[in-house]
Amino acid sequence: PKEESKKSSVDFIGLILIAATATSIMLYMTNFNWIFIVLTIIGFGLFLAYIKRSSKALISISFFQNKRFVNTLGIVAIVYSIQLGYIFMFPFLIEDIYGFELDKVSLLLIPGYLVAVIVGALSGKIGNVFSSKVAISIAIISIAVSLFLPGLFVGSSVFIFAASMILFSGSFALLYAPLLDTCVGTIAKEKKGTAVGFYNLIINVSGSIGVSYTATMMDSISYSNVLFVLSIFAAFAFLVYWLFVLRLKNEN
Repeated sequence: PKEESKKSSVDFIGLILIAATATSIMLYMTNFNWIFIVLTIIGFGLFLAYIKRSSKALISISFFQNKRFVNTLGIVAIVYSIQLGYIFMFPFLIEDIYGFELDKVSLLLIPGYLVAVIVGALSGKIGNVFSSKVAISIAIISIAVSLFLPGLFVGSSVFIFAASMILFSGSFALLYAPLLDTCVGTIAKEKKGTAVGFYNLIINVSGSIGVSYTATMMDSISYSNVLFVLSIFAAFAFLVYWLFVLRLKNEN
């Protein structure tokens, strides 16, 4: 919608509180020291208190009173932590299990990224065929499958992982637009820009957290088990979507 331009400033306090909270989570994932859980709770509590009182905060407290918005952000945090977690682990897995050098590993990623570009470019047409509910469901289920199946075949043909990355990357390209639409669908038009910005911020923060917990798992369990855990996270995100997002959408 049309809106008047006005001067604004970067909310450094809000960004620092978010950064401190995310860093505490990552530090906990690294060494499992419970002090970082306490710091996470304190950081998030201070962030909520700050945005409740400050008119210059990067996001209003009213956003967090919107259950559908909050629940969808929870799904975003889970699935995008999985995304960067698997991408981070992929070259280590291929190098350790199959002996590929890193320049050869990158070649295995090309088909997946090409599929992601194609799916992203066709997202508008796909949206005319599938509803947001169907597209999100297909995408999250495909993410879980793309992680679970190669976990069963670690050590067999490397092309299983190339195929896995094709399905994985294509699924995330399919997921972005309908999940974003679901997240901001109940937000007032004049506030959608802020909602989209915070949505993308959560993607970036959760990606860093995903790398942290994936690296920790790689140090203690097999690659197969890491893939199984990531697929369970995806299944949990799917469960949250059906139980807490779709139900609220139907009620509205």
